[in-house]
Amino acid sequence: MEDESTLMHPYRMFLSYARLDYEIAKNLVHQLSDFGLVVQWDSGINAGAPFSEEIKGFISHAHIFIVLISENSKNRLWVHQEIGYASAKNIPTLIVDISGRPTTKTNNSETNEENDLGMVKNLQTIKVEKDLSNLIEKFRGIDLNTLVNPPPSRPTKLFEIAQWPEQRTELLVKYAKRELQFRNFGKIRQKATFSSFHLPAVESGDNLWNKFDGKNIRSKYYRYNLSQERKVLEEHAQAEGARLIIDPSIKDHYAGDTGVCTRLKGLLEFIENYKDSNLEIVVSKKPQTSNVTLVGDFFCAESHSATLGGYQHTIFNFHAPSVLMRIKQFDEEFKRLLELNKSEHEDGMNQIKYVIKVVEDRINELKCNSEKDVA
Repeated sequence: MEDESTLMHPYRMFLSYARLDYEIAKNLVHQLSDFGLVVQWDSGINAGAPFSEEIKGFISHAHIFIVLISENSKNRLWVHQEIGYASAKNIPTLIVDISGRPTTKTNNSETNEENDLGMVKNLQTIKVEKDLSNLIEKFRGIDLNTLVNPPPSRPTKLFEIAQWPEQRTELLVKYAKRELQFRNFGKIRQKATFSSFHLPAVESGDNLWNKFDGKNIRSKYYRYNLSQERKVLEEHAQAEGARLIIDPSIKDHYAGDTGVCTRLKGLLEFIENYKDSNLEIVVSKKPQTSNVTLVGDFFCAESHSATLGGYQHTIFNFHAPSVLMRIKQFDEEFKRLLELNKSEHEDGMNQIKYVIKVVEDRINELKCNSEKDVA
């Protein structure tokens, strides 16, 4: 079994401490180095030196700024100067408190109760014995990955509008990825012509994108974001499943027959790969006039204005009661379409096989396997 230190990125840390705590700081550096971290300290500068440009440089280029708080350092002006500078540079600060002062535990971290610690009061703190005998135990309780790369904050606004298709994709990726960073997975509900799962999961320069775009060539940046949309939503779907409403019978698509064939083949490949998992699909014979994506009960993205290359005026809704209502409406429509699909099943055919047949029939109708459409 691998040692846990080998599974952690060797984050670069800069340690600030008082000159009188040199031996304690030296012990801290050795322990954290053995733990797999890179601790910079005392390299050409004097411990407890004035707040110099050199110290600013060390702080600015650290993944984490560590401050050793003791009876010798807790009231020093430079402590507050350095913490304030790290905060301004958006460098996460971790307090290692050996002062013996009372703390209040919050989740896996602690905060100092004493008001005379000033801005140290509300920073993430670990309370450690003066001999550092429990230092590594305390570090094991910290998610350093989250400390260095915290999830983006939840929006306080309840609605956001994406004017252009490119912006819609960027926001969809951003907010779906944010839930993953919070370790929240949600069932994907989507109503679209082909769904996000037909998007090519390849590099933006791959020739498959040229076939996908057809007559409407997208930028490499837009292609990259679309592939991220597929990747992030698929990660949610793998964990919690997907419920899709599709319409593969579309005619006169802006990408032309080659683009439609590429989409249908991509969709078919996705269904084949996930047919034995928590995947539910229905076919709507009614032309799609909107595009709806629900990620769990976290948010809804809904578009009604289709244009060449995607949907405009996408509304992102974060209002929890409204999202639940939209889920209910989606599920009712899904149930109704499922009953209609079942009425067309052949003997011994389940729903997934029915959908596969519908997609394959459309591929054959367009002669997608003809020589001109072979990759």
